[in-house]
Amino acid sequence: MAPLAQRIRDNPVLWLLAFVPAVFVAQALEPEAHTLLFVLSVLAIVPLAALLSYATESVATKTGDTGGRPSQCDAGQPHRTDHPLTGSGILA
Repeated sequence: MAPLAQRIRDNPVLWLLAFVPAVFVAQALEPEAHTLLFVLSVLAIVPLAALLSYATESVATKTGDTGGRPSQCDAGQPHRTDHPLTGSGILA
C-alpha cells in the first residue's frame, strides 16, 4: 500500500481521487443537482482511469507478452459490438 500512497503524493492528477467520495456525498445531499453531480463525476473518473492504466501496464510488465496481452486492447483489430436488444453490430 505504501507504493500507492507515494504514487498519489507524487502525481497531482491522482489528487483528484478526493472527488470520488465527494460524488457520493453530493448525491446523498443534493440528488437533483445534476450539473454538480456530472462535474464531480468527471473530476472523479480521471484519476480512476489513470490508476486503471497503471494497473494494466503493471500486469503486462510482470506477465510478459503472453500474459499481458489479454489485459490490454487488441490494437488495430476491429471489434464488433453487439447491441443487446436489437442484435445489430457496430464495427468499432
